[in-house]
Formats: sequence, C-alpha cells, structure tokens
Amino acid sequence: MARWEVAGGTLLLDRDFDISSPITIIARRGLRYHLITDGPRLLRYVGPRHHWALCIYSEGETPFRIEGNLTIDGTNRVAMPFFARFENVSGELRRDFLVRGLACRNAKIVNGTSGVDGTPANSYGASGMLFSGGFDRLSLSNVSVKDVTRAAGSGISGSKGSLGIGVTGNLQSTSSARHVTIEDFEVCRIDSEDSPLSPERVDMDGVLVFQTAEEGGTRPIIQRGTIREAAGRSVKVFAPGGGGVTRELKIFRSVSSRYYGSVDINHQHGDGLITDIEISYAGRAHDLPTTSISMSSGTGRAKGFPFGVGEVRNIRIHDSTGHPKGALVGLQYNVVGDTSPRRYLFSHIVDDGVSRSFFLPGALGTHGPATIIIEDVDVGLSESLFASEDPTQFLRIQARRSHLSRGRELPVKVSYSGGPVPRNLDVRVDADASVSGLMTGPHRVVRGDC
Repeated sequence: MARWEVAGGTLLLDRDFDISSPITIIARRGLRYHLITDGPRLLRYVGPRHHWALCIYSEGETPFRIEGNLTIDGTNRVAMPFFARFENVSGELRRDFLVRGLACRNAKIVNGTSGVDGTPANSYGASGMLFSGGFDRLSLSNVSVKDVTRAAGSGISGSKGSLGIGVTGNLQSTSSARHVTIEDFEVCRIDSEDSPLSPERVDMDGVLVFQTAEEGGTRPIIQRGTIREAAGRSVKVFAPGGGGVTRELKIFRSVSSRYYGSVDINHQHGDGLITDIEISYAGRAHDLPTTSISMSSGTGRAKGFPFGVGEVRNIRIHDSTGHPKGALVGLQYNVVGDTSPRRYLFSHIVDDGVSRSFFLPGALGTHGPATIIIEDVDVGLSESLFASEDPTQFLRIQARRSHLSRGRELPVKVSYSGGPVPRNLDVRVDADASVSGLMTGPHRVVRGDC
C-alpha cells in the first residue's frame, strides 16, 4: 500500500491479509485513489490494541473510491475497523468519496491504553465505519456493519459510544459532507457491555449522520436498509439544512435500550421525511420508555434554513413485548421565543402493540403556531393523544379516518404522569366521525372545524 499512497491510482486486493499493525494511508492532494478487490477479500487485524485497522487521511482534493467485496475484521482489538479521516477538509477542497461493497465487523473500545502509541484506548468511540470531516458527495451502498460494542465503563456520553455507520463533521463549518446517500445496507448488534438500566448505557446507534446547513447542500438520504439490535437508536440524523430522508427500512429490536429509553428513528433537526418503515419489537425492547420515531429538535434554525414540513407516513409496527411504548412520535421543541411556524403530517401508521401516547410535543405550539395532521392511523393508545405540561395554546390538531384506542375513549392531553391537565392547558382537536378513541366535549374533541 505504500506505493499506492504516494502514486494514487488503482490498488487491487487479490488475496486476504492479516494486519499486524494499523494502516494509515495519507492521501496526496490532487491524486485519485481507487481500492478494488477481485472477489471476496478479508483484512483481519491481529496487531496490538489500537484505534483503527485502516485509516484514510486527507487534507483535501483527493477523490476516493472503494469497490468490490472487502471485509475488515477488527477482531475486537480496534475501535474502528475503517476510518476516513477528513476533518481538515472543507469548502472547495472537498471531493467525492464512494464506497460500494465494504463490510466491517468486531469493533470494541475498552479501558486502558493503545498498544501502538500509548494513548487511551477509548480516545474514540467504537464504530464499524466512520466518515469524519469534509466530503462533496459521500455515497455508501451495499455496506454492512456487525458487532460493535464497548467494555463496561469505557464510554463517554455524547462523544464515545457505539456506532455502526457514522458520518460526522464540524457543524460550525463546511468540514461536513455536502451530499450523503447510504443505501442497501445492513447493521447488526450495536450495543454496550454496561448493564441494562445503568446510566452508562447510552449512545448505541445503528446509523448516524450529522451534516452542516449550507447553500448547495442536499438533505441526506438513508434508504433500503435493515438494522437489527441497535440498542439506542437505529437511525440518528441531524441535518438542519433541509431535513433528512429516511425510508424503506426494516428495524428489529429485542435488547434493552439506552438509559433514557430508545428512539428508533431520530431526526434531531425537527423535520424531513420518514416513510415506508417496518419496526418489530420483542423481548426487552421496552425496559425503558420507547419512542418509535422522533422529530424533536433542541435548537432553532439558522437564517435561510427554516423548518420544513415533518412527514411520517407508511409506518408498520409489530410489537410482541406485552409492554407499552412511551409514545409513537416525539416532537419536543422547547426553544423559548421561536415563533416560526411548524407543520407535521402523520399518515398510514399501524401499530399492533400499545403506546401510552401518540406524540410528545414538549412546548411545541407554545411560542409559535404548530399544525399536526393525523390521517389513516390505526393504533392502540392507552392514556392520551399526547402528554405535555406546557400551554401548547397555538397547537392545532386535525384527525381523519383514524382509530386511536382499542378500549375506552381517551383524553386529548394529559400530564406526564398521565393525570389530567388544567382546563386552561387543554387543546381541542378537529376530528370528524371517522375518528374513534378520543373523548368528545367542549374541551376535548370538536367534530368539525375548530
């Protein structure tokens, strides 16, 4: 690989290799790199404990392609089998990075030190494959990650967790992927050895994409994938430049979730499209409150990048746990003083299990107008349409052709404990005769226009 590093061009892997020490390729500016295989090939790390098995480093102007059928096995001796390290690349120095046919497995962080350079072994989180920094078009297809974990007590919340496929950047600059597509992928078993229900059990994500809001960028697309046993979140996206697209996924989870409860698809930018999703819950999936889908956001939008419509449609949930989920959808937004309008559409959602509430808005609709439209929904709520202790006086809800409860009629709004809210905090719903499962009355459901 040393000659390829200096000259660029195409490198053919025509046999399997055991890697006795970590490989770092420093890509030269202005060169193109193409790594291919002649069939199924394996790079197996057998060296001392370190942060990565194969690292590609660039400072810009280095188009890169990986194609074929390559597996990198970290053998639980590295935090990351594959690391594309482009943190010093931004703006017009960004180039395409295309990956087709890469599989990574057996990544783990532990306490202690690296046997290569003596740095803390948990300097990085555990990731199957991580793409960090500035890219123009980042395209990952036919990729897979299996078995990413961390030793008990080795993680650091918010920075050093467990991750399957990761795309990260500096969100205060253009050291970020301008265009992202992840498709035809599989992620299996992203977890931690921290005991179930412990506070250390956080940040265990199947697919993560963080993207800067910038002119000329496009919203990231995550599509046609299967995610099994990602204990924290199956998909986590922060893309405030226009919202992400998450579609055509199958998600399976039976393991105990993160300490705060799982969110299986989490659009942390507060909008975008989530569609054609099938989620199956079993076993210990709801040890702690589960929210199946979230479009909650903790920050406002930069000028020129307003919130768009948040749309969740064609969702089917199979739930054999026998325990309720906390909510089907999270919409929490608590930025005081932001009066920008918000709009959400939920349609064709079916859940054969139980959920305490349909959605959790936090203070959404308290500082500015928010509209929620519910259509063609068949779910089993047990407590309310939503729970909030904020006024939510600017929240407008319309429901059509929906069955919201399989038993008694439920209140529209309750407190977080499930108890009634004062009448001055109540919210009315525009629901016609095609909607069942909600209480009627002057402070509950209004049949017809509000």
